[in-house]
Amino acid sequence: MADNQEAAHETDKVQSFHWRQHKGKLGIALWLAIASVLAYWAYSLASDRYSGLNRELQSKLDQARMEYKHLLAQSAEYKNRANILEQKYASDAPHGATRQIMALVKERLESGVNPDRVAFLVAMAKNESGCEQTTDTRRFLLQTSLTTGANSAISFANNTVTVTGRGSPSRDTNDNVQAWFDPAKKVEILFTLIGGEEYPVDGKLPLHHSVISDNFEHRFTIRLGDARGFVVVTEQRCAFP
Repeated sequence: MADNQEAAHETDKVQSFHWRQHKGKLGIALWLAIASVLAYWAYSLASDRYSGLNRELQSKLDQARMEYKHLLAQSAEYKNRANILEQKYASDAPHGATRQIMALVKERLESGVNPDRVAFLVAMAKNESGCEQTTDTRRFLLQTSLTTGANSAISFANNTVTVTGRGSPSRDTNDNVQAWFDPAKKVEILFTLIGGEEYPVDGKLPLHHSVISDNFEHRFTIRLGDARGFVVVTEQRCAFP
């Protein structure tokens, strides 16, 4: 009986030893199982979050594309409207002589001229000029930066209209500056009425200009003179209006 008890005791020791061995393995297996569950849970959570973020970004991208298409459509519409307005302005706005006349009328009205007076003058305008057959031709030395005031002015209409002018100095073949003006370049001509009112005109010769004084239209033609440095001015007097 003592042998049986000893054998049973030995068996318990062996079973206890095996249990301790299996217990360690079971602990490791349990931790691995828990770790696997946690990893899967973390992956699922991250996957769901990524899917949600991806859907949100895709929605914003689709919205941005729609807004871009809308802006393109608006841009095309605005461009079309601008073209229509530009064509309308081109057809309605005054051009050429009409534009110049409108500008002159506007300037006269803004300077204080009575609108009835402006309307009367426009209504009286006609192609028959009523100009005198005789003309008055005189010459003067067109000034440059190298010349003085000698022979630099002429007068018409009983000294009520004075004409002066300036030009760019001419150069010789060696590029040396000369005292007389260069007729190939633009010149500046100034018409001054008695009282100080000035009317400038510029351009290449010949030039044409009209000045109104004492109920007459004084028509001027300025051309290059035969003598070097001089210009010739011809005046014709016409009834006005």
